[in-house]
Amino acid sequence: MTQPSDKPKPAVECEAVSCPVCDGREHRTERRIGEWQLVRCSACGMVYLNPQPTDAELMAAYNGKGELAYAVGGHLDKASFLPNLVRPARL
Repeated sequence: MTQPSDKPKPAVECEAVSCPVCDGREHRTERRIGEWQLVRCSACGMVYLNPQPTDAELMAAYNGKGELAYAVGGHLDKASFLPNLVRPARL
């Protein structure tokens, strides 16, 4: 039986973007997380994901469809996504 972790990683359609703060196009790689790349803008220092999923990929993911939704394990809506990011402290 195939385990979920045995599934091949889906290809998510991405596009190169300019800096969301200053619209600069020059950057250097800051860090890689799996297949994702964070870059630092050479002009203002903003760190952002580049390339990033296309608008169509994001809309499909928010509707629970497409490869990006598969990659994050379902919908990107607040009701299902946020509890997985923020866990209450146990006293």
